[in-house]
Amino acid sequence: MDVYPYPFIDVSTIGYPQAFTNAGVLVIIFWILSLLFIATAKALTKK
Repeated sequence: MDVYPYPFIDVSTIGYPQAFTNAGVLVIIFWILSLLFIATAKALTKK
């Protein structure tokens, strides 16, 4: 089977530097999203 389900972290195709860069970008995106969700929850529950 030659299909990798996550091509943005497929080391054999894109190499380690690009895979680590892509993983780092994903971590930053999820971190920002979590901060937005926390801020939204705090804003909605503020009395």
